[in-house]
Amino acid sequence: MFLILTDSVQIDRLRFYLSVMSFSNASNNQEKIEQQFFLIDLEYPTSLRRQLPLKKISQWDSIHFIVGVDSATQLKGAQGGDLDPMHGMYWSWRSGFINFKCEGVSSSCPIRNNAFMFHIGWFQAVNSF
Repeated sequence: MFLILTDSVQIDRLRFYLSVMSFSNASNNQEKIEQQFFLIDLEYPTSLRRQLPLKKISQWDSIHFIVGVDSATQLKGAQGGDLDPMHGMYWSWRSGFINFKCEGVSSSCPIRNNAFMFHIGWFQAVNSF
């Protein structure tokens, strides 16, 4: 006997930061993109295309990055550009930036109107995992 589950998920908002990027090639040459934070917002496809200031490596084999904003930048608070609070990715001086935001509707979500919101962030050691 098989149990068939049906579910539908609609993503209405998906935003996240990419930072601490580095590129490397087969010769083990590595280039780090210093102090760059990229807000990826699927509502704005242009956020997926970025001009990167690569100087040393013209061809690369791998890319490394973290999702979110590092703690040193968190401590600096609200800033400009992609880190501007107007993008809706900043809680407050105490909680810092939202590193990843996903909002939508799922038929399996028991909340009113089947809505869900995941806003993931925080950086203070007392609350780290």
